[in-house]
Amino acid sequence: MEKNEIINQNIIMVMNNKRNPQKKK
Repeated sequence: MEKNEIINQNIIMVMNNKRNPQKKK
């Protein structure tokens, strides 16, 4: 996997968390 892919997935998860403030851990 490329680092860019991992960073993109992290950004998507962060944006999803901001949109839907749910605690999923």
